[in-house]
Amino acid sequence: MTMPDGDRIFVVGRDRRGRWVVRDTAGLYGGCFASRRAALSYARFESCGKRDAVRETNATLDVFRSLGG
Repeated sequence: MTMPDGDRIFVVGRDRRGRWVVRDTAGLYGGCFASRRAALSYARFESCGKRDAVRETNATLDVFRSLGG
């Protein structure tokens, strides 16, 4: 999923172990973070501060698996 102008969308959530995870919807960027604040900071930086490009989810995320599967 990308925004209309082609920018990536970053999803922030937790993995099965409770760690904070960020993934872009293309699966090219992301990582595990020590805190929600750190995860959001990374996502905002990578999205050049575009608020619409960062979303939080309650769904379990896996930094190594695609968001669609």
